[in-house]
Amino acid sequence: MKPVSHSIANKQAMHTTPPATPNTPAEQLRALALNIETYRHDLGLQKAPLLRQYPELGSDKTYGKITAGDLSQLDLDSWLEKYAHVWAQIQHDDAQPDEGLIDSLAGPVELCRAYLETRNEKGNARFILVLGDSGLGKTSAVEVMKAKPYGALIFDLEATDAWKDKQGRGTAAPLLRAIGDRLGLKDLPSSRDRLLGAVVAKLRERRVCLVIEEVHHLCPQGINTLKTLINLTPAIIIATGLPVLWDKLAGSRAAWAECKQLTGNRLSERVELRLTKADVEAFVRGRLAPGLGAAELEALAPKAVARLLPEAVARGNLKFVSKVCRRFQLELRKGQDPSAETFANAIEIEKKKR
Repeated sequence: MKPVSHSIANKQAMHTTPPATPNTPAEQLRALALNIETYRHDLGLQKAPLLRQYPELGSDKTYGKITAGDLSQLDLDSWLEKYAHVWAQIQHDDAQPDEGLIDSLAGPVELCRAYLETRNEKGNARFILVLGDSGLGKTSAVEVMKAKPYGALIFDLEATDAWKDKQGRGTAAPLLRAIGDRLGLKDLPSSRDRLLGAVVAKLRERRVCLVIEEVHHLCPQGINTLKTLINLTPAIIIATGLPVLWDKLAGSRAAWAECKQLTGNRLSERVELRLTKADVEAFVRGRLAPGLGAAELEALAPKAVARLLPEAVARGNLKFVSKVCRRFQLELRKGQDPSAETFANAIEIEKKKR
């Protein structure tokens, strides 16, 4: 059982907390009740809609007694089973897994296609560049790849601005060290040349795919190291980054001239992610379908997408879409109608948070 944050509930007259490791049925029941009550406070739910949604919690009176710790006249084993079941439901409902939705969006589909086509490449055109603003699902697309049957061949890591020295360079050695760690190499040497040799030797064992996220944080020296790995090994390299990365790689700046081969004969494909109406509609329909009837969904979806698309482009793309859908579902739990007005209100609530 994983307790949720008590930050809000602690401000709301919940002065008693359960034991850190509840052992008796009474302690376990109280711990579950406080988790559920914290969940209610966090969502801003009144008790009535919560009890309607989860009738196993009992009446308002019973729920009040259990959350207050007044358990003397209750069948503890019976109520513990009910509350454990409700808490499991809440955790499942609250997780809102998007994996099935993400799989069908344009970004993951295009990235997986590009990777599979590059697997057959016999030359050096084994560099795939994935560009897109924050919130467009670059990391999610990589996660989809890792879940595929060939996922064991995918080794991903994230570049960081902290790798740079005071002059804004020096990312090659940290990059090689991170790759070596991700490949499972032990006792890595300290010198850059020996690091390169160790990583190259490992990558020559079989064709794998290195995914380097946030590549815009690498300096020219670091990015040129990716070209060297392509030249010396059979590895496929996927680099994800912000759109500005293409200007650096393909532009005329002298500092980046050494990297230009990555946008020439080393480039297998450039995948550019953009938020499209089709992706927003697919996401909205997939997320909201479980809680709405078919007729309700058909009436709501076109209006919701039309209102949401321009706001999402300006406020975080798919991340904003996901937050609005979640907010809309929370409003439904509070008793609001599944209408375009409620969805518009969900948009406004999330806009105020950004």
